[in-house]
Amino acid sequence: MGNSSSTDYYDDNEVVNSSANRHFDEILNARLSRRQTVFGGISATTAAVFGSLSLSACGGGSQESADSKALALGFTAVPKNRLDVVTVPEGYQVSVLHALGDPLHFGDESWKNDGTESADSYQRRIGDGHDGMWYFGLGDDGKFSANRSDRGVLCVNHEYVVQPFGLHPNGLTAGTARVASEVEKEIYAHGVSVCEVKRSSTSADMSMVRGSRLNRRITSATPMAFGGPVRGSDLVKTKYSPSGTMTRGTNNNCANGYTPWGTYLTCEENYLNVIARAAGDDARRSAAEIRALGRYGLPQGRISPYRWNSAGTEDLFARWDSAVTAATAAEDYRNIINTFGWVVEIDPFDPESVPVKRSALGRFNHEGAWPAPAVAGQPIIMYTGDDARNEYIYKFVSKALWDPKDVNGGLAAGAKYLDEGTLYVAKFNADGSGEWLELTHGKNGLDASNSLYPFVSQADVVTFARLAADSRGATKMDRPEWGGVNPLNNEAYMTLTNNSNRVALSATPSGSQLKPDAANPRYYAACCGSRPTMVPTPTSPTACCWQLCQAKWGMAPR
Repeated sequence: MGNSSSTDYYDDNEVVNSSANRHFDEILNARLSRRQTVFGGISATTAAVFGSLSLSACGGGSQESADSKALALGFTAVPKNRLDVVTVPEGYQVSVLHALGDPLHFGDESWKNDGTESADSYQRRIGDGHDGMWYFGLGDDGKFSANRSDRGVLCVNHEYVVQPFGLHPNGLTAGTARVASEVEKEIYAHGVSVCEVKRSSTSADMSMVRGSRLNRRITSATPMAFGGPVRGSDLVKTKYSPSGTMTRGTNNNCANGYTPWGTYLTCEENYLNVIARAAGDDARRSAAEIRALGRYGLPQGRISPYRWNSAGTEDLFARWDSAVTAATAAEDYRNIINTFGWVVEIDPFDPESVPVKRSALGRFNHEGAWPAPAVAGQPIIMYTGDDARNEYIYKFVSKALWDPKDVNGGLAAGAKYLDEGTLYVAKFNADGSGEWLELTHGKNGLDASNSLYPFVSQADVVTFARLAADSRGATKMDRPEWGGVNPLNNEAYMTLTNNSNRVALSATPSGSQLKPDAANPRYYAACCGSRPTMVPTPTSPTACCWQLCQAKWGMAPR
């Protein structure tokens, strides 16, 4: 909605990293040829930066890697096809476990696909826009059991509203201001669904256990606590929580994570879809605040795509405008922007527990949180990515050392391992090595005298982790998205989604644009909007985004 030349709407493709930090493509291009990158260079670079440096840069001791083992698929791979169905290998089956609007409990009628269900019922129905998820084995004692596969608890993110098909079959009601009942339904349809699932005793069918005591919804209005450095900070004080210890809701959550003690980590990514900021707000802000708001993509006058704040003056709606409207932060929602962008911990085995935003892991467009294998007597390690163009890869190392007795420790274990620790950001070097740069207040220039932002506490550092990473010279990446850690050798991997701000090799970049290179060969061209007259190839510098054309128009390069 909107474009990069206007501040009227949030542009989720906008580049907000204007630092002079080097981009990964520059470093990798200088180090490796394309052939080396594809056939071995990435493995070497990954091992150097994520594997061997997993603890050496944080003073936490060494972590031995297991010998790599040859693994083989236990099924016949599915051949390529263009069928509009989910295709699985022979011997496997596909069935719907749960879908938008399915009631979690008895008392709400089944979903009718006509939009007549109430907004309130979505606090008890499966949400919209399924994304990241995790399965936790459920023992007969009602606790986490890692080896249980026939019965478990499934946690699923609901990243967005698939308009207008599910919640509003007839589309959004026209007008500048949104209709309150429609917005309320969307607020409750976001977040996370937690439900018990169980395998049939007579077949391989898995189904949701309707009415289970574990079934619950966490929405964009659910009360949540803050943990870690920002708890009680002025940066997160709002009219809802003048003490800065609580907030409401988790939103636009994409990927996810889990903990070895059996809790779910849901990650707030495109939260700017729902947060606006009134025109003229800069006049009420300090220079540091304006700098931080801009670095996180929220200039004054920005209208959110969902326009939730336009639905009325009620607190449920007004809170989505991050503008100064009162004398103090405890009387308005100027800090609402700072209450999103975190990793949120949920205990799926305690439906009465209050989710916690674990601020020590930093605030940005969190795509996920991927743990390294937990080893007794060693720190808990979490890898995270900031899914935006030219942003960074991070790592968190806990202060506490892992004790297997903390399995089933719930949110108390989360506080032990995730509220205190060290946050790092990745820097890649031209010689193929890499290092983790520490982001700790008072070290390496992260203090009140910093020229980018006056960091007066660790709460500042984690809330404005992007600025701290800019200051330390982290390496820009092409949208770090999903990741994972190899349990056999502890190597960490991160997928880079894309960078649609790249231009053809023959073009002259402007502004934040970058050319393709060996590590990032894709670029976008307008000709992909219609079927090209030529057959694009992956090597032609004038070819239009051949991967996209191939996928969209079925044109094989030759």
